Amino acid sequence: MYNMSSKTKKAIEETVGLPLQKISSMSVLEEKQWVEKTTKKELVFSRNRHYGIIGRGNPLLARKKIRTMSYVDDKIASIIGTK
Repeated sequence: MYNMSSKTKKAIEETVGLPLQKISSMSVLEEKQWVEKTTKKELVFSRNRHYGIIGRGNPLLARKKIRTMSYVDDKIASIIGTK
Protein backbone atom coordinates (compact mmCIF):
# COMPACT_ATOMS: atom_id res chain seq x y z
CA MET A 1 0.00 0.00 0.00
CA TYR A 2 0.99 3.64 -0.16
CA ASN A 3 2.71 5.51 2.65
CA MET A 4 2.01 9.19 3.16
CA SER A 5 4.40 11.52 4.82
CA SER A 6 3.36 13.12 8.09
CA LYS A 7 3.23 16.48 6.29
CA THR A 8 0.70 15.08 3.78
CA LYS A 9 -1.38 13.50 6.55
CA LYS A 10 -1.45 16.77 8.47
CA ALA A 11 -2.46 18.71 5.35
CA ILE A 12 -5.35 16.30 4.67
CA GLU A 13 -6.55 16.50 8.27
CA GLU A 14 -6.47 20.31 8.20
CA THR A 15 -8.26 20.51 4.86
CA VAL A 16 -10.97 17.96 5.67
CA GLY A 17 -11.35 18.73 9.35
CA LEU A 18 -11.24 15.13 10.52
CA PRO A 19 -8.38 12.96 11.76
CA LEU A 20 -7.03 10.68 9.03
CA GLN A 21 -7.72 7.58 11.15
CA LYS A 22 -11.40 8.55 11.38
CA ILE A 23 -11.60 9.15 7.62
CA SER A 24 -10.07 5.77 6.82
CA SER A 25 -12.45 3.97 9.18
CA MET A 26 -15.60 5.58 7.70
CA SER A 27 -17.79 3.63 5.29
CA VAL A 28 -18.72 5.14 1.93
CA LEU A 29 -22.18 5.96 3.24
CA GLU A 30 -20.73 7.67 6.33
CA GLU A 31 -18.38 9.71 4.13
CA LYS A 32 -21.27 10.76 1.89
CA GLN A 33 -23.40 11.76 4.89
CA TRP A 34 -20.51 13.69 6.41
CA VAL A 35 -19.90 15.62 3.17
CA GLU A 36 -23.61 16.40 2.81
CA LYS A 37 -23.82 17.57 6.43
CA THR A 38 -20.69 19.70 6.08
CA THR A 39 -21.61 21.31 2.75
CA LYS A 40 -25.38 21.36 3.44
CA LYS A 41 -25.90 20.07 -0.13
CA GLU A 42 -26.83 16.69 -1.53
CA LEU A 43 -23.83 14.89 -3.01
CA VAL A 44 -24.63 13.97 -6.63
CA PHE A 45 -22.82 13.42 -9.90
CA SER A 46 -23.63 16.17 -12.36
CA ARG A 47 -25.17 15.12 -15.66
CA ASN A 48 -23.82 18.30 -17.27
CA ARG A 49 -20.51 18.14 -19.09
CA HIS A 50 -17.75 20.30 -17.72
CA TYR A 51 -15.52 20.87 -20.72
CA GLY A 52 -12.70 22.12 -18.51
CA ILE A 53 -12.21 18.65 -17.02
CA ILE A 54 -12.47 16.55 -20.17
CA GLY A 55 -9.15 14.84 -20.70
CA ARG A 56 -8.23 14.99 -17.01
CA GLY A 57 -9.33 13.06 -13.99
CA ASN A 58 -11.93 10.33 -14.07
CA PRO A 59 -12.95 9.57 -17.68
CA LEU A 60 -16.34 8.30 -16.49
CA LEU A 61 -17.14 11.70 -15.03
CA ALA A 62 -15.94 13.51 -18.14
CA ARG A 63 -18.03 11.29 -20.43
CA LYS A 64 -21.14 11.31 -18.22
CA LYS A 65 -21.01 7.53 -17.73
CA ILE A 66 -21.64 7.49 -13.97
CA ARG A 67 -25.30 7.02 -13.11
CA THR A 68 -27.08 7.15 -9.77
CA MET A 69 -29.36 4.30 -8.72
CA SER A 70 -32.39 6.58 -8.90
CA TYR A 71 -31.51 7.42 -12.53
CA VAL A 72 -31.14 3.71 -13.36
CA ASP A 73 -34.44 2.88 -11.62
CA ASP A 74 -36.23 5.65 -13.54
CA LYS A 75 -34.82 4.45 -16.88
CA ILE A 76 -35.79 0.84 -16.19
CA ALA A 77 -39.28 1.92 -15.16
CA SER A 78 -39.68 3.94 -18.37
CA ILE A 79 -38.45 1.01 -20.49
CA ILE A 80 -40.81 -1.54 -18.96
CA GLY A 81 -43.65 0.98 -18.87
CA THR A 82 -44.32 1.29 -15.15
CA LYS A 83 -43.60 4.99 -15.02
